[in-house]
Amino acid sequence: AEAHIAAPDANTIWQSGGRSLSPEHPVKLEWQSGGLRYEKTISMDEHYMFTVELTVSNATNEALTFYPYGLIN
Repeated sequence: AEAHIAAPDANTIWQSGGRSLSPEHPVKLEWQSGGLRYEKTISMDEHYMFTVELTVSNATNEALTFYPYGLIN
């Protein structure tokens, strides 16, 4: 994200719909900051392999560029 735009980090507290993750039910997490809405959808298959999809919705009047980055710890 741009330097002046807040992006989620390790200390971000995400909001969820309260649903438990299962192969039949993915979980959607959301966090909003300064006109941006970040959504993470976490799904799991029957072999417990995870898929994490991140989308960003921009409601600002500014064109922003984002780059993918991931860290598994």
